[in-house]
Amino acid sequence: MPNTPSSPTQPPHPGERKSWFFPLQHNLGLQLLALYVMFIGPVLVGALVFDYFTTQHLQSDVQAADLALAHAIAQETDATLSNAARTVVNLATRQAVLTADNVGMQDMFKDIVLGRSDINLIYRLDENGIMLYHYPEGPPSTVGVDFSFRRYFKAAQASSGPVFSDGRISPTTNKPVATAVMPLWDDAHRFRGVIATNLALEKLSDTLSIIRGDPAQGLIISIVDARRQIIAYPGLLDADLPGDSMLTVRKGEDQGLPDTMLPEWSSWTDNVVPDVLAGQIGSVIVHAPDNSEWLRSYVPIPVAGWGVIVQRPTQIAFATLQQFHRLLMIAIAIYLGGGILFWLALSRQVITPLEKLAEFSIKVGQVPERRQWEQVPLDAWLTRLDQIGRLARSLTTMAENIETHFMDLSTLLETSRAVVRSLDTDTVINTILDEVQRLLNVERCAIVALDERLEVFRIQASRGISDDYVQHLRIEPSEPHSTAMRSLRTRQPVQIGDTESDEDYAIFRQRARREGFRSLLAVPLLPQHAPPAVLILYHSQPQQYSDTQLELISNFANHAAMAMEHAALYAQTDAQLQEQTRRLEAIVESLDSGLILESLDGRILFCNQQAADLAGIRRSQARAKTRDELLAALLSTAIEPDAAREAILSALSDPQLPSIDINQHGRNNHVQTLRIDFFQVTDARGRMIGRGQYWQDISRDKEIERMKNTLLSTVSHELRTPLAAIKGYATTLLARDVEWDRETQLEFLQTISDETDRLTSLVSNLLDLSRLDGGSLQIQRELYPLDVLLREITTREHKYLGDRLQVHIPDGLPSLWIDRARLETVLRNLLDNAAKYAPANSAIELSVEQHHGRVLVKVRDYGPGVPTDQHRKIFDRFYRGTAETKHAIGGSGLGLAICRAFVEAHDGEIWVEDGRPGAIFAFSLPIPNATPPPEVTYARSHSRRR
Repeated sequence: MPNTPSSPTQPPHPGERKSWFFPLQHNLGLQLLALYVMFIGPVLVGALVFDYFTTQHLQSDVQAADLALAHAIAQETDATLSNAARTVVNLATRQAVLTADNVGMQDMFKDIVLGRSDINLIYRLDENGIMLYHYPEGPPSTVGVDFSFRRYFKAAQASSGPVFSDGRISPTTNKPVATAVMPLWDDAHRFRGVIATNLALEKLSDTLSIIRGDPAQGLIISIVDARRQIIAYPGLLDADLPGDSMLTVRKGEDQGLPDTMLPEWSSWTDNVVPDVLAGQIGSVIVHAPDNSEWLRSYVPIPVAGWGVIVQRPTQIAFATLQQFHRLLMIAIAIYLGGGILFWLALSRQVITPLEKLAEFSIKVGQVPERRQWEQVPLDAWLTRLDQIGRLARSLTTMAENIETHFMDLSTLLETSRAVVRSLDTDTVINTILDEVQRLLNVERCAIVALDERLEVFRIQASRGISDDYVQHLRIEPSEPHSTAMRSLRTRQPVQIGDTESDEDYAIFRQRARREGFRSLLAVPLLPQHAPPAVLILYHSQPQQYSDTQLELISNFANHAAMAMEHAALYAQTDAQLQEQTRRLEAIVESLDSGLILESLDGRILFCNQQAADLAGIRRSQARAKTRDELLAALLSTAIEPDAAREAILSALSDPQLPSIDINQHGRNNHVQTLRIDFFQVTDARGRMIGRGQYWQDISRDKEIERMKNTLLSTVSHELRTPLAAIKGYATTLLARDVEWDRETQLEFLQTISDETDRLTSLVSNLLDLSRLDGGSLQIQRELYPLDVLLREITTREHKYLGDRLQVHIPDGLPSLWIDRARLETVLRNLLDNAAKYAPANSAIELSVEQHHGRVLVKVRDYGPGVPTDQHRKIFDRFYRGTAETKHAIGGSGLGLAICRAFVEAHDGEIWVEDGRPGAIFAFSLPIPNATPPPEVTYARSHSRRR
């Protein structure tokens, strides 16, 4: 029999013994514990709390004092460096410095050096790092002329503000210095050199010596630069340095302070230098190589990226605190000694008996056939009258009861595991019946479940039941005497001990006799997401189940109901998942772009039909390929495969790279632009589980962008030309210094009027185009004589075209249902177009004829004509064609597009023919019957092409 976890009746773990609280007069352990706590507890806890808060307070005070000192030094040093920075910034604005005027710089530099004790050298370098001038003058003040190798010079080339160098030994003074540098830039943002001052760092060391005071106090103050060099320290220059310890400055090097100048503790400051140089403020306790502890506080100097470090031994800093702590520990040790004596007494009287009882309780329920708990003797405590004696007697009785039920519970768990092992509903139900037979040793059993289609309860599965009984058993949900329905209504097991004597079962007695059972037990199975069911057990002899058996069966029924619930939920989830998968696949397949999903090793997991079409292969072939093979198929359709391959490789190697565009040969040898986006597929935790590609044909988008740019360019040009003419003539007329005769004034006004009409026409075309795109172009039809409309238009056009316009209008033209204004626009645009492209004195012919129930209108010119390959494109928006002539023809490219839209809105057709010479623009309109057509709203998407 397998081991089971300890039951709730087992005694607590030995570590939990002090949590037993019984009345004081009956509990010896509690009495001893109370005495111990009252005597030792408050004193010990108070001492520890006092020690903790005192330690924290004193440490905080000491650390705050050191941080305050470091702050003061950092602020003073920051002020000094900021002053130096302001000096070089001010010098960088002086004309003498900018122009490298040595005479002007001499007076200026001299005043600064004499007035500033912290500055011992000022110099000007050109853009190549060559010394142009320095003060003090003369060879002793500086060594060398080329300073381009200095780090500060390189840093200045990349900066627009002042920068500071690291600390170093001056080759002329053998003293530590740092340099404040300001780059010089001209108005064209060209680097012109630097202006720099050397700061004497020995002043900082002298100041730190004064602040440190008595060396016996162990206080150490130092300043470090951005390269972690100690550049200021009390007594740094007190000792004479040997000649070979001085740094030599060589080209390409910029060395700092020599190791012989640094204190011995400088080698273990690296653990705080990164923090202070990163701008952090703090106080830490560190360990020196000799295992001594030091309190180290650090504050940054922001202007130069330096830092101040204040440190001293904790033995000195926390001397008072440590003395107090030692005395307190001695007192605690005394109290703990008394506690040990108390614990010995407590262990003898309480802890040892409890340990034996805990061991006894743990062994209860383990390997029952061996009865290991009998190996723990409790005779010594069974006769005691306190809690230990009562507990020992209770545990002995409990062990006997647990052993009795252990086998039943183990069997129930095994059967429950078998039931929940599968998620298939039929398998679960059959497993329930098999395990019921094994658990309760019954020969016949069945599960009756609700048939939702017939709305009756039927046997869903059975063991030992005849087929006739299974086929004919039908139980109405409202049946009042049914044992199964009674168990469902009461949600409790219902048993019939003897079908022959139970009056409630009298109406079903004949059925029991035919099937051969004398007793039955109905146990409800009530899953939430599955039809209600009942487990029925049959016996051939009268049977009365005990309460213990009913409880065991009910527990099993609960496990069985949960198994049915899990199976039902799994079936529903699986169905929902399949439905969601189908919907998602349908959505992906409906995309007009290609979508590809791949595994981490490059295998294609999904590829929709659009992606396969773009790659020029079948979908089944695409899903059998790897990513590289699919991209290779795509590259075979690219116009420039080498460039496309490089772009794809770059996108695959850099996830941050934006999408790439590839030009490829599409259907009908049409060039199309394909945009490819690579993306990563992650799970809910953000881990990458695959990759994806999104292929989008953006040819239409690029065409729309081109059309938009063309519209902006065309409209701006077409508006600017008449506006310029109107402005020019209006300004000329308003000029007061010139008087124009009336004829000239009328000519100017006529030009202004003509250009205004041109503007009005352009704006009208744009509005009509906007209405076409928005689907809001209204066609207001009326029955109007066509010959009247044509004569009205030709009369107005004669004013501009004169005798060039030749009109051939036959008699007897019918009236048409037309929008007079829209059709007038069509005729005017065709005549204007003919006049624009025809030679100056050539004829423009307008003719009308009837043919097969339609009216045919033609406008002919004798210009260069329209090439055959442009006959369809000529009616596209913004398309102005390529005239077979040497002179350029202006225009917005909207007139013929609007003509086509208006004609098609009248159910007509428009086209262009080759006039040889010239071009013939023709359109036809249907001759109406008696019924007028309705008013329509014409949308551009409804247009038809010939």
